[in-house]
Amino acid sequence: MFSSNLYRRSALISLILCLISAFALCSCEEEKVVAVLEVQDMSVDQGMVADMSVAPEDAELTQEVDMEELDVGLPDMMPELIPDLGPDTGINPEFVMNQIELLSPEEGFDLDGDGTPDNGLALLFADAVVGQVLGGDPDEYIARTVRRGELLLILDFNRLDSLVNDDYVNLDIFLGRDSDTRRRNNFNGEQDFFVSCNSLNDDGTPESQFIGAQINGGRLEGEGGQFRFLVSFSNTEVLLREAKITASLSEDGTMITEGMLGGAVTFAELEEVVRNDPEIGSSFAQVMLNFLSAKLDVDLDGDGSADALSASFSFSAVNAIVNRDEPCVE
Repeated sequence: MFSSNLYRRSALISLILCLISAFALCSCEEEKVVAVLEVQDMSVDQGMVADMSVAPEDAELTQEVDMEELDVGLPDMMPELIPDLGPDTGINPEFVMNQIELLSPEEGFDLDGDGTPDNGLALLFADAVVGQVLGGDPDEYIARTVRRGELLLILDFNRLDSLVNDDYVNLDIFLGRDSDTRRRNNFNGEQDFFVSCNSLNDDGTPESQFIGAQINGGRLEGEGGQFRFLVSFSNTEVLLREAKITASLSEDGTMITEGMLGGAVTFAELEEVVRNDPEIGSSFAQVMLNFLSAKLDVDLDGDGSADALSASFSFSAVNAIVNRDEPCVE
């Protein structure tokens, strides 16, 4: 009986860590902005070009044009056609999460638009019977993996012009690797981290991003994210969809507090994870899936029936140094 409960606890902790790792090992859908600019009838004032002669028909133009004198310019209307994303000013702070917890059932993002928080995963653990079967409160185990440096989630801001108000910010999220063997200095605000290769696409771009997030009064808000992560024991990719992030940035840019990350995983993907876990076994796998199916709370495909399980986590973070220019590590 003790061995069976141990296996069950191990299986659920693996599932929880997979959900948390979603915030580092996945991708969000890129926003693509295409601007078609048509410039017609642009002519050069002959008075602006010195010593230019027109060669006879079929002859080559042999005289060089002085480009400094040839000042054509763009129409005055053109800047209005191009979205002004602002310069990348170099503020761009980097952080590592020093605390991560599964929120209570009463806390989380409203993913289905009914005005109430969605956190189906927390409901599983809050159930008096199911929670004990699944191993109880997972936060202690999560905290231990963070302290040990086994779960280092890196937040890297781009196009950040202001820590107080900014209408367009990009945020990359990586799984980090400690640059030394000392774990006690991971959260001192000055620690260097490498980027895990699992956090990158084949072309080296980050898999997990929030594009076009906003900062209002020091409060970060982003949505429309999608995180892809690989469940190691089943070699199965799972997506945390409709992901959102909120957090408060300190005025000096050294800390993130009151952070929340969340989204929903489809039941089909959870089922594949559970059935491929060798420690669960076929009989208990069905019991676990029954529990999961009863707690589905998000309709991702819009057919009117819940088909995904929501999950929301709180987090805080401190300054870090991310070695983006160094080769990634496994």
